[in-house]
Amino acid sequence: EVAEATGIGRITLSRMLKPGAVVRTDTLDLLCAHFGCRLEDLAEFIADNAKNSTGRK
Repeated sequence: EVAEATGIGRITLSRMLKPGAVVRTDTLDLLCAHFGCRLEDLAEFIADNAKNSTGRK
């Protein structure tokens, strides 16, 4: 199981599936290492059109 193999809690893995979830980079690193993939395979950047290039409204 992913939770046991990575040390990531089951609740954390479950929360990651919700829209707008905030995921720590170390969690993504662990998942990439476990699955032998790149970040781009797990996540997609979607720009927030309400923000400017600095990330501020």
